[in-house]
Amino acid sequence: MEVRSIKIGDGQLGYYNPVDGMIRGSDVSVTVETLNINQFHPETELYLELSESCNMNCACAVGVDQMKMSGHAPEQMSRQTLEIILRGLFNAQEKLRLQNPEKDSIKIKYAGGEPLFPKNLELIGHAQSILNELGKEYPEVKFRQIILTNGLLLSDKVVELIKKNDIHVSVSLWGLGDDNDKERGMRKGFNSSERVLNGIKRMVEAGVTFNVNHVVSPSNAHKLASFVEKMWNINSPDFVGKDWNFIDGKKPLAVAVQFLRPQTAEHLQTLLEGGTTAMID
Repeated sequence: MEVRSIKIGDGQLGYYNPVDGMIRGSDVSVTVETLNINQFHPETELYLELSESCNMNCACAVGVDQMKMSGHAPEQMSRQTLEIILRGLFNAQEKLRLQNPEKDSIKIKYAGGEPLFPKNLELIGHAQSILNELGKEYPEVKFRQIILTNGLLLSDKVVELIKKNDIHVSVSLWGLGDDNDKERGMRKGFNSSERVLNGIKRMVEAGVTFNVNHVVSPSNAHKLASFVEKMWNINSPDFVGKDWNFIDGKKPLAVAVQFLRPQTAEHLQTLLEGGTTAMID
């Protein structure tokens, strides 16, 4: 597996799989500190893949079972690597801010694999300690945090941790009922969508900010309108949150819609054979 440090878009700083042994700490520091960021967006974005371990087998990702079959053990980021990246990033952002005071913001995304596994939660917790220090060292640099999760592990304890640290959550939900199982490579009857909705309910009732991330694929595109209706129409008997205790009154759930990007030759072939039409009609 190739691991690389990359600059994404207009000044968005991204790390793809910055794990131990694959990228040296000195390389990370030098890369961060020497970036000449021409930043047109208001934030510098840091994407952290904490590990490769996941509890789903999405068609658009390499699942843990597939890794085991290939003899590849999932990688795990270390606390040291995490600290080097965060400190280097804040140092680079401060230099940018001194050149242009409007460029003072950072967006940190925690991803995986699945970032809510216990080892990854420990890393996110460790990040809070580092960020507390960096906030004092660079008081003019603003930052916000986002967790990208499939939502299966949003327990009361996890939601409490997220709320305590004011972290936004982006939950992937590709469909309701068996649709999410099918799209995410789970066995029929696993009922992943219900588990995810239970986690979303916990966030709603705890006052955690979140959005639902829905990916449109050739196989679920025809249900997009129905999915959005059940997320948005609070007056519908099919509204997913009809029985939830909203803190500030019942309201539509925030939904971000994305289109499937082909990750495999099979995906590409599906799109070429009319899949793209199904996704936009």
